[in-house]
Amino acid sequence: MTLFLRLMIAGCLCAQSLSAKSAHSITIAEARALVVASLSSQERALPDIEAQQVSPPKSARFLFFVVTWKGAINGSAVVGNYAVDPYTGDVWSATSSCWPNKRAPSASRATWRAV
Repeated sequence: MTLFLRLMIAGCLCAQSLSAKSAHSITIAEARALVVASLSSQERALPDIEAQQVSPPKSARFLFFVVTWKGAINGSAVVGNYAVDPYTGDVWSATSSCWPNKRAPSASRATWRAV
């Protein structure tokens, strides 16, 4: 019975800490800047590079972006698909894994100073 009570208390504390975290999240513009900053220098040098927000599923806690560049006269090419955790600023690639903004430490620091 004491194990059950301990688990209940731990669950309540976790839920409380998660709700406290939700008050501190980054904006869509900051998330977009983190996505672009996380790209390689070659990717950022592509013509007309753009990170467009994609509508997330209703249950998603991430902000989703598609990065494109003007690759053809009548169209564009996709650089990648990314998700940003608005509570940590971590950028996730759909084809890779989490990029904790090692390429963009100054962007991360500036963003988190504001939060």
